[in-house]
Amino acid sequence: MMNVFDAVKAELNTKQVVESYGIAVRHNGMCCCPFHGDKNPSMKVDEKRFHCFGCGEDGDVIQFAARYFDLSRYDAAKKLAEDFGVAYEKWKPERDEKGKMVQPKPRPKSPEQIYREKEHHFYREISDHYHRLKDWKEQYKPKTVDEAWDERFIEALKYIPQLEYIMDSFLEADRDGRTQLFQAFSKTEQFCEQRNAEARKESSVLARLHNADINQQSTGKTIPKARKTDAIAI
Repeated sequence: MMNVFDAVKAELNTKQVVESYGIAVRHNGMCCCPFHGDKNPSMKVDEKRFHCFGCGEDGDVIQFAARYFDLSRYDAAKKLAEDFGVAYEKWKPERDEKGKMVQPKPRPKSPEQIYREKEHHFYREISDHYHRLKDWKEQYKPKTVDEAWDERFIEALKYIPQLEYIMDSFLEADRDGRTQLFQAFSKTEQFCEQRNAEARKESSVLARLHNADINQQSTGKTIPKARKTDAIAI
């Protein structure tokens, strides 16, 4: 008889478990992720795994239950076994000749894990910049006919349709289709990655200046102004 981890993973279908816990899954395996404020389905579920392209949550059926019910992996596995009637053998830790528990060696990343990380990175970088562009489109749109167009507004008009196409295609594609998207839009991914890095750096600078201003107001001390090199050009 298998231990609880192997027994649960061998017996249970991740998609069916997700549905059994009240989450509606579409015919293509997409559903709204329960781990963040997901309005449009961004989690993919199949027989063995789940993966959210929005927040990055990923794993097998045990990891889903652990995250969903806020349990350890062991307690999650036992809950699944109890909920779905899976029989298993109680786990006994491996010990050395002196009777001390042997710590398992960390496993190298499997090709599947590497692929999943690539999926997440690709979608997350494009999605993050897409949502930033949506904000820019509203924030920097001309208020009058004669007003000059802000560069951020122009960038939003240029890239929003393309990024929407990439994200929609990605969510509907199978593994081979996504691999083709990685190759076809690698430069777009790199561009979004660069813009996201710039935005994070700018946010860090602004937060530092804000905290310095609060500190100045509370202590009455003069805080040196940020150097020009701290400013980020968008």
